[in-house]
Amino acid sequence: MNLADKTVLITGGAGVIGTAIAEELLARGCNVVACDVAGERLDAARASLPGARVVACDITRDADVARLKAETAAAFGPLHVLINNAVVNRTYSFARDAGALATADLEIDTNFRAPLKLTRLFLPELLAQSEAAIVNVTSDLAHIPVAHKPLYTSLKAALHVFTVALRDDLAATPVKVFEVQPPPVGPQKKGLYFGLTPRMPEDAFARQVLAAIEADQLEIRIGPSRYTYWMSRLAPGRIRRRMSIKKFNT
Repeated sequence: MNLADKTVLITGGAGVIGTAIAEELLARGCNVVACDVAGERLDAARASLPGARVVACDITRDADVARLKAETAAAFGPLHVLINNAVVNRTYSFARDAGALATADLEIDTNFRAPLKLTRLFLPELLAQSEAAIVNVTSDLAHIPVAHKPLYTSLKAALHVFTVALRDDLAATPVKVFEVQPPPVGPQKKGLYFGLTPRMPEDAFARQVLAAIEADQLEIRIGPSRYTYWMSRLAPGRIRRRMSIKKFNT
């Protein structure tokens, strides 16, 4: 896929992955709309993405999403690429935490319902383009249930399956459907991976993601995410047990 001069919307655009991808898109001459919830992180994204339109938007709110669509159209016209990247990633015990259902509702709304709604909202104009794409960012844990991330892993698995189904549904159209399964990305820190893999630098990750999209690689696993994927196939119990060892020294 040729990304040059395309109009691209990326949700979660103020996060580590979102900002890095937005920077790479700008370097390719794309018109970039990066949206995220308001706050200091969004202000930092505005400073680091001077060529992008950075919009405050809660993608779980229909009014915010309608305004986002209107601002995107007013700034750049029809959309060519939708990147569903926003995420809520919480660590908790569904069985023991009193607030588990409230946390689960937030994760469901952000991690699954919102990508579906955004896809339906923008699909008519994507279908009207000669070349367009939907890019769903899942996780290297989309194939590995993790006890202390019960909804995150479940919803990434659901988004993975939905992405495959949507790809088949749109096979005869100009809209290509990509899935990105990131490994841990960003500054190095101790955490829940127990030294399984170092975090991947965000700039290197973003470059490889866009190169894979440009090469029409529909399922994109980079670096350590290839390892976790194949372990989930070859030794699912072993990788699940290793990922589920709970530590809080993050």
